[in-house]
Amino acid sequence: MADLASILESQLPDSRDESLHRVQDAARLVASWDVNHRPSSPGSFDGRINGAARSLAQLEKCLARDAGKGSEQDPPAESSRQALRELRGHVRLLHLALAAVADRQGLIGSLPRAVFAERREEPRIAAAASAYLNSVEGTFTPSTFCAFVEALQAHDPLTLDELWVIAPFLQFALLESLLHDAFALLRQKHAESVSSFSTRLNSLQSIPQVDWVSLIEPLIVFDAVLRQDPAGAYEKMDFESRQAYRNRIAQIARRSDSTELEVAKAALELAGQCSQQPSGDPRMQQRRLHIGYYLIDKGFSRLASHVGFHPTPAWRVRAWVRDFAEDFYIGGVLVLSFVALALALFPVLSRFNSVSSLVFAFLLLLPPTMQIAVDLVNHFVTDLFAPESLPKLDFSKGIPDDRATLVVVPSLLLNEPQVHELVNNLEVRFLANRQLNLHFALLTDLRDSVTKPREGDADPLVDLAIRLIDELNAKYASPQNGSFLFLHRHRIFNRRQGVWMSWERKRGKLLDLNNLLTGEHDAFPIKAGPIEKLRGIRYVLTLDSDTQLPSGTAGRLVGAMAHPLNQAVIDPRLRIVTSGYGILQPRIGVAVRSALRSRLAAIFSG
Repeated sequence: MADLASILESQLPDSRDESLHRVQDAARLVASWDVNHRPSSPGSFDGRINGAARSLAQLEKCLARDAGKGSEQDPPAESSRQALRELRGHVRLLHLALAAVADRQGLIGSLPRAVFAERREEPRIAAAASAYLNSVEGTFTPSTFCAFVEALQAHDPLTLDELWVIAPFLQFALLESLLHDAFALLRQKHAESVSSFSTRLNSLQSIPQVDWVSLIEPLIVFDAVLRQDPAGAYEKMDFESRQAYRNRIAQIARRSDSTELEVAKAALELAGQCSQQPSGDPRMQQRRLHIGYYLIDKGFSRLASHVGFHPTPAWRVRAWVRDFAEDFYIGGVLVLSFVALALALFPVLSRFNSVSSLVFAFLLLLPPTMQIAVDLVNHFVTDLFAPESLPKLDFSKGIPDDRATLVVVPSLLLNEPQVHELVNNLEVRFLANRQLNLHFALLTDLRDSVTKPREGDADPLVDLAIRLIDELNAKYASPQNGSFLFLHRHRIFNRRQGVWMSWERKRGKLLDLNNLLTGEHDAFPIKAGPIEKLRGIRYVLTLDSDTQLPSGTAGRLVGAMAHPLNQAVIDPRLRIVTSGYGILQPRIGVAVRSALRSRLAAIFSG
């Protein structure tokens, strides 16, 4: 990657050399400060936030009082009056700037601090934001900002948390400056403040409009290390997954003897060592080649020892529960059950006249106490572990050929309106997830019949479905789109129930589809659409007929399944998935319309 500062330099105006010199000088000044990288006290920055809040409240009162005076009082100079009028129209912007930093008060206490005279400490990034703004005279631009950060990080890299909170600190520094200038103008002093007033106010307006994700991500020093992932997966991941890896590195660095950059390099080194130790299973080899295996998976213990990680007691408890998950769960349920039984029976033990009556009471109380124990263990586990999103590859711009996916909707064909609804819903799902290599299919049967079906199990509903699917393929014919398919099974006689019906209904349709995709057996004599697309299908996404598929959801699900840490590793002897996932069940939401259908639906939809 080309040096970011050199790219941005070409984008600066005619005064770019002077601007670059100023921001580089400011960066060198910041880099010369003594820094406490691991502060042990919460710090005093909260006082500045509270002081700014009081000043802002006072300024609002002064502006309101000044506006009510009209022309009866001696007005300030015209330029000062114009500046205050402009500020009066942007009071909400000042409140947003204050809220941006106030919302991060919990994080501010842990940020590295610059140490000044008399041991006064201030978050380094807050002081750096002020230094940058002073160097550019309050005029924020993405180009000078990136040049400043690059120059600063050439001496001492900023932490991940510092980079992501720099925008709120820029807003806060501008807020403090504007408050100071506003009070000077109200006192009709320092008329020179007017010239910079509008400049700083314009900067305060522009900062929230910047695409900070695109601006900050290239400035993360250790991100370049992660992009050297031997598995080649990191740079293909979506932003949320990349950020989760980076947050994990920052978390490890805070509790270890290493910096964030050193943690990233250690993970890369461990992944590189795996390439020299080939595994018999290519998917397991791919897992171990991926840096994420050492950050968030089973290889973490190796990384922890490599970087001198010091876990907290809570971290140790979570690690122990993960390592002995089955023993903890089953043992916890049994122990809690017997403790509850003992507490219930021991006080009345003397009232039992025989062992048989005691055994009867024990068996009577066992089911409810075990249910209580299960609920308690479940509640403890969900409190102990925060939900974690699975890492995903980014397929938002298209699903690769080797990850072609078929979205299937198993259903019965009941009547003409229902067939039209099935096809219309399939079209809606397609339009919300319009991607190459993402195909949509109906898997259908006819309803049960006590009489033998006609030759070939012909039915007008089948002909209607075929016609509608063909119309969709003609309507959306494009090399950049997926296709629509129709797969229909014949009914067979079920001697046990005495009716003609399709084998195993929904489950049977999915099993028959799997057999068709693997080439073992074709149980769908009636087909429509480009059937040749089935030869390259890698994943199957199953939906009920009334289940929606929100925009982009299919690509995210496929991206999750395709990630090296999520791909299923199957034990050839036990024939079970030992790592990764063979099936993913996403979280299901309930639409407002569905929730209002009944009182029960409303209760369970939350």
